[in-house]
Amino acid sequence: MSILLISLAAMGIAARGNAQTTAFSIDPSSGSLPNAEQNSSYDQVFAVDGGGAFTFSFAGVLPNGLVFGTSTDGSSAEITGMPQNATTLPANFTITARNLADGSMASANYNLTVTPVPPKPLPGRPTSTINVFLTVHGGTAATSSFKIHVIASRAKPASFSASNAARPVQIDSYAHYNVNVSEVPNYVASTNNSCNSSGIPPGGSVNCTITETFTGNPAPTSTDATSSAPLTASNSETAIISQLLVNLQTQMAALIQAFASFKIH
Repeated sequence: MSILLISLAAMGIAARGNAQTTAFSIDPSSGSLPNAEQNSSYDQVFAVDGGGAFTFSFAGVLPNGLVFGTSTDGSSAEITGMPQNATTLPANFTITARNLADGSMASANYNLTVTPVPPKPLPGRPTSTINVFLTVHGGTAATSSFKIHVIASRAKPASFSASNAARPVQIDSYAHYNVNVSEVPNYVASTNNSCNSSGIPPGGSVNCTITETFTGNPAPTSTDATSSAPLTASNSETAIISQLLVNLQTQMAALIQAFASFKIH
């Protein structure tokens, strides 16, 4: 009798061990999701082919204003909300689905970009759009230290901080335009700027990229930035600045002592 029970138990274990898992995938598949627009509602559903009940998990970071959730019946997941800010770099995340019936799993990797609010049409005349980008190489100044200027008929906006670059600027159609950047004080940089043209038809758009490369003191670093990604000082540069402050304090003390000796004599 005991031998029969052991055999039946072994058969049960073997049967469970040989249970087949169901292969499935998440729709949409991995890749770039449709762009969200700043201050506009967004809704993206993630479903599993074949149906059934699943649990969904999320790993990564979503733009501010968007949330991840699952349906009440466990058949799908969803990203919803209203993004608050435009993004220069896409948000990257992973969604994983687990089949409640057999424990099988599938994952997909996504990226999502939030685009700026399009400018409102200017009244009276047809308009076109310039998409302005700023790229910075080397140096220690943040891109927010730069200011972009758009010289064109009824440019809107006509100037803005470079930390808000990668944004649309509206101008009159066919108008001549010139886009330039204010240099950061105390920095020497070379500018590569070809944003000087005309002839954009109504409703048309062009991309305008300005490149700033630091060539003087402080010494360039290997850190680059595009649009609103800030540049930060490296540890070595922080040490150099600290040493300069110490040297300045020493020189000031020597000057004060020399002035005191002069007054005594």
